[in-house]
Amino acid sequence: MDQQPTQPTTSGRPDDCCWICLEGGADAAPCKCSQRPVHKACIARWQLERLGDREEHECRFCNGQLPPWQDTLLPPRTRPAAEALVNVHGPDGTLHRIPLAPGLAGRRRFLMAVRSALRLPAHVPLEMSFELAVPGGAAGGAPPRTISTSDFSLASRIASVNAGIRRAGKEAGGAGAQAGPEAKRRRR
Repeated sequence: MDQQPTQPTTSGRPDDCCWICLEGGADAAPCKCSQRPVHKACIARWQLERLGDREEHECRFCNGQLPPWQDTLLPPRTRPAAEALVNVHGPDGTLHRIPLAPGLAGRRRFLMAVRSALRLPAHVPLEMSFELAVPGGAAGGAPPRTISTSDFSLASRIASVNAGIRRAGKEAGGAGAQAGPEAKRRRR
Protein backbone atom coordinates (compact mmCIF):
# COMPACT_ATOMS: atom_id res chain seq x y z
CA MET A 1 0.00 0.00 0.00
CA ASP A 2 1.79 3.11 -1.21
CA GLN A 3 0.57 6.30 0.39
CA GLN A 4 1.29 9.76 -0.93
CA PRO A 5 2.99 11.95 1.70
CA THR A 6 0.88 14.92 2.68
CA GLN A 7 1.97 18.25 4.01
CA PRO A 8 0.90 18.68 7.64
CA THR A 9 -1.27 21.70 8.34
CA THR A 10 -2.54 23.23 11.55
CA SER A 11 -5.97 21.65 11.02
CA GLY A 12 -4.52 18.26 10.11
CA ARG A 13 -6.31 18.23 6.72
CA PRO A 14 -3.99 18.62 3.70
CA ASP A 15 -6.88 19.75 1.46
CA ASP A 16 -7.33 23.04 3.35
CA CYS A 17 -3.69 24.17 3.11
CA CYS A 18 -3.40 27.81 2.00
CA TRP A 19 -1.13 28.05 -1.06
CA ILE A 20 0.34 31.35 0.20
CA CYS A 21 1.14 30.77 3.89
CA LEU A 22 0.98 26.95 3.81
CA GLU A 23 -1.15 26.90 6.98
CA GLY A 24 -4.41 24.99 7.34
CA GLY A 25 -7.92 26.35 7.67
CA ALA A 26 -7.95 27.99 4.24
CA ASP A 27 -11.25 29.29 2.91
CA ALA A 28 -12.72 28.27 -0.41
CA ALA A 29 -10.86 29.51 -3.48
CA PRO A 30 -11.75 33.14 -4.33
CA CYS A 31 -11.61 32.43 -8.08
CA LYS A 32 -12.01 29.49 -10.49
CA CYS A 33 -9.11 27.59 -8.86
CA SER A 34 -11.12 25.16 -6.75
CA GLN A 35 -7.96 23.13 -6.09
CA ARG A 36 -6.08 26.11 -4.60
CA PRO A 37 -7.65 27.12 -1.26
CA VAL A 38 -6.38 30.29 0.36
CA HIS A 39 -7.10 32.40 3.45
CA LYS A 40 -8.99 35.60 2.62
CA ALA A 41 -6.38 37.68 4.45
CA CYS A 42 -3.50 35.96 2.60
CA ILE A 43 -4.93 36.61 -0.86
CA ALA A 44 -5.79 40.20 0.10
CA ARG A 45 -2.19 40.88 1.26
CA TRP A 46 -0.95 39.19 -1.95
CA GLN A 47 -3.10 41.58 -3.98
CA LEU A 48 -1.99 44.61 -1.96
CA GLU A 49 1.66 43.76 -2.56
CA ARG A 50 0.90 43.68 -6.30
CA LEU A 51 -0.92 47.00 -6.57
CA GLY A 52 -1.02 48.21 -10.13
CA ASP A 53 -0.18 44.76 -11.55
CA ARG A 54 -2.61 42.34 -13.16
CA GLU A 55 -2.43 40.11 -10.06
CA GLU A 56 -4.07 42.82 -7.96
CA HIS A 57 -7.37 41.93 -9.66
CA GLU A 58 -6.81 38.59 -11.44
CA CYS A 59 -5.68 35.15 -10.29
CA ARG A 60 -2.21 34.29 -11.56
CA PHE A 61 -3.28 30.69 -12.28
CA CYS A 62 -6.77 30.88 -13.86
CA ASN A 63 -7.01 34.62 -14.71
CA GLY A 64 -10.30 34.70 -12.78
CA GLN A 65 -11.45 37.90 -11.08
CA LEU A 66 -10.35 38.24 -7.42
CA PRO A 67 -12.44 39.97 -4.75
CA PRO A 68 -11.39 43.52 -3.74
CA TRP A 69 -8.58 43.34 -1.16
CA GLN A 70 -10.03 46.39 0.61
CA ASP A 71 -13.03 44.37 1.81
CA THR A 72 -10.72 42.06 3.79
CA LEU A 73 -7.87 44.30 4.96
CA LEU A 74 -9.60 47.59 5.70
CA PRO A 75 -11.96 48.06 8.63
CA PRO A 76 -15.52 48.89 7.53
CA ARG A 77 -15.98 52.39 6.06
CA THR A 78 -12.20 52.99 6.03
CA ARG A 79 -10.62 54.49 2.96
CA PRO A 80 -6.97 55.22 2.26
CA ALA A 81 -5.78 58.66 3.35
CA ALA A 82 -4.86 61.18 0.67
CA GLU A 83 -1.44 61.56 2.29
CA ALA A 84 0.68 59.69 4.84
CA LEU A 85 3.61 60.76 6.99
CA VAL A 86 6.77 58.74 6.39
CA ASN A 87 9.71 58.37 8.73
CA VAL A 88 12.87 59.36 6.86
CA HIS A 89 16.09 58.36 8.56
CA GLY A 90 19.08 60.54 7.71
CA PRO A 91 22.63 59.19 7.47
CA ASP A 92 23.47 61.08 10.68
CA GLY A 93 20.70 59.33 12.64
CA THR A 94 18.18 62.17 12.43
CA LEU A 95 14.51 61.37 11.93
CA HIS A 96 12.26 63.43 9.68
CA ARG A 97 8.51 62.93 9.16
CA ILE A 98 7.76 63.79 5.54
CA PRO A 99 4.35 63.74 3.81
CA LEU A 100 3.95 61.12 1.10
CA ALA A 101 1.12 61.18 -1.43
CA PRO A 102 0.50 58.79 -4.33
CA GLY A 103 1.12 59.82 -7.92
CA LEU A 104 3.82 61.70 -9.81
CA ALA A 105 3.13 65.03 -8.11
CA GLY A 106 3.29 63.30 -4.70
CA ARG A 107 6.59 61.69 -5.66
CA ARG A 108 8.08 65.04 -6.77
CA ARG A 109 7.01 66.76 -3.52
CA PHE A 110 8.34 63.86 -1.44
CA LEU A 111 11.74 63.82 -3.19
CA MET A 112 12.09 67.61 -2.84
CA ALA A 113 11.20 67.39 0.88
CA VAL A 114 13.70 64.54 1.42
CA ARG A 115 16.47 66.48 -0.33
CA SER A 116 15.64 69.57 1.73
CA ALA A 117 15.49 67.68 5.06
CA LEU A 118 18.77 65.88 4.38
CA ARG A 119 20.38 68.93 2.73
CA LEU A 120 21.15 67.03 -0.46
CA PRO A 121 21.92 68.96 -3.64
CA ALA A 122 20.08 68.00 -6.83
CA HIS A 123 23.17 66.37 -8.37
CA VAL A 124 23.58 63.83 -5.52
CA PRO A 125 21.96 60.48 -6.42
CA LEU A 126 19.14 59.46 -4.10
CA GLU A 127 18.29 55.77 -3.76
CA MET A 128 15.26 54.81 -1.74
CA SER A 129 13.89 51.67 -0.20
CA PHE A 130 10.75 51.45 1.89
CA GLU A 131 9.85 49.12 4.75
CA LEU A 132 6.08 48.85 5.01
CA ALA A 133 3.76 47.28 7.54
CA VAL A 134 1.19 45.29 5.56
CA PRO A 135 -2.38 45.93 6.78
CA GLY A 136 -3.95 42.87 8.33
CA GLY A 137 -0.55 41.19 8.43
CA ALA A 138 -0.43 40.40 12.15
CA ALA A 139 -2.55 37.90 14.01
CA GLY A 140 -3.03 38.09 17.75
CA GLY A 141 -0.10 39.88 19.35
CA ALA A 142 2.38 39.07 16.58
CA PRO A 143 4.42 41.92 15.10
CA PRO A 144 3.04 43.30 11.82
CA ARG A 145 4.23 41.64 8.64
CA THR A 146 6.50 43.92 6.67
CA ILE A 147 7.70 44.07 3.09
CA SER A 148 10.61 45.95 1.59
CA THR A 149 10.34 47.64 -1.77
CA SER A 150 11.92 50.35 -3.87
CA ASP A 151 8.64 50.81 -5.79
CA PHE A 152 7.43 54.31 -4.91
CA SER A 153 3.91 53.67 -6.19
CA LEU A 154 3.47 50.55 -4.03
CA ALA A 155 5.01 52.26 -1.00
CA SER A 156 2.81 55.34 -1.29
CA ARG A 157 -0.37 53.27 -1.69
CA ILE A 158 0.33 51.00 1.28
CA ALA A 159 1.34 54.02 3.39
CA SER A 160 -1.95 55.76 2.54
CA VAL A 161 -3.91 52.60 3.45
CA ASN A 162 -2.12 52.39 6.82
CA ALA A 163 -2.73 56.11 7.43
CA GLY A 164 -6.43 55.61 6.64
CA ILE A 165 -6.62 52.71 9.13
CA ARG A 166 -4.95 54.82 11.84
CA ARG A 167 -7.22 57.79 11.08
CA ALA A 168 -10.32 55.58 11.33
CA GLY A 169 -9.03 54.11 14.60
CA LYS A 170 -8.50 57.55 16.10
CA GLU A 171 -11.95 58.67 14.98
CA ALA A 172 -13.47 55.55 16.57
CA GLY A 173 -11.72 56.22 19.86
CA GLY A 174 -8.49 54.30 19.51
CA ALA A 175 -9.45 50.95 17.95
CA GLY A 176 -7.05 50.26 15.09
CA ALA A 177 -4.85 53.25 15.90
CA GLN A 178 -1.90 50.94 16.54
CA ALA A 179 -1.13 50.08 12.91
CA GLY A 180 2.58 49.84 12.20
CA PRO A 181 4.69 52.62 10.74
CA GLU A 182 3.57 53.41 7.24
CA ALA A 183 7.02 53.46 5.70
CA LYS A 184 10.65 54.20 6.31
CA ARG A 185 13.00 55.71 3.75
CA ARG A 186 16.71 54.97 3.85
CA ARG A 187 19.50 56.71 2.03
CA ARG A 188 22.20 54.36 0.79
